[in-house]
Amino acid sequence: MENILEIKNLYKSYYENEKKKSGKTEILHGINLCINKGDFIAVMGPSGSGKSTLLYTASGMEKADSGEINLQEKNLTKKNDNELTQIRRDKFGFIFQQASLLKNMDILDNIILLSVKKNKNKKAEIVEKAKSLMEKTGIAELKNREITKVSGGQLQRAGICRALMNNPEILFADELTGALNSKSSDEIMNIFEELNTEGHTILLVTHDAKVAAKASRIEFMLDGKIVKELVFAKINEKKTTSQKMEEINMTMQTLGV
Repeated sequence: MENILEIKNLYKSYYENEKKKSGKTEILHGINLCINKGDFIAVMGPSGSGKSTLLYTASGMEKADSGEINLQEKNLTKKNDNELTQIRRDKFGFIFQQASLLKNMDILDNIILLSVKKNKNKKAEIVEKAKSLMEKTGIAELKNREITKVSGGQLQRAGICRALMNNPEILFADELTGALNSKSSDEIMNIFEELNTEGHTILLVTHDAKVAAKASRIEFMLDGKIVKELVFAKINEKKTTSQKMEEINMTMQTLGV
């Protein structure tokens, strides 16, 4: 399998006073993680375990204290802020719990905004791609709708479309269903499952066993470390979602979470 992102011995801390480097809190402790093309990885753990910090640091949104984050053999920890910004724009897609769309723009314009800024001479092509993604995620009829006139689940679908506009190497998702009802959550995760089937690589942070059950691999974190891994086969998988959830919950109980 083609390796996309490899994390080696990653450490990350925060300080109460960043300038004085005082009040240090260690968040990540020697994390090692390998992400291959086509992986669907869920990261689980209690609040404060470091799972979101791992996502932000792995994607270059946060600076690591030490260790390596190799994106196709390029060490992100050696890149400056401008280089990291460019890498995130070109290589990664992000979906968060809140879609953070602009209220003065309709759904379609929100989806294409960053892509058009980067390639102004390709707007027609970009619009067609956005419409295709909206069709795929079931929101084609909302392209001219104000963001205040759609549901949370529909906003999240728009966020997914926006994240896919640059054909990302990896999709990073942080608690993307946390603000949704169960029906919308199921619909969003079905979209993610389909995206992974099509070859998209996903790293997702969640506290929800039902969400994690869509992944083919689950990393469990505790006190800033990966302490357990579950792997579900992609091919000829016999386990139902309920069976996977049961195994996930049993693992969490075993870990004392």
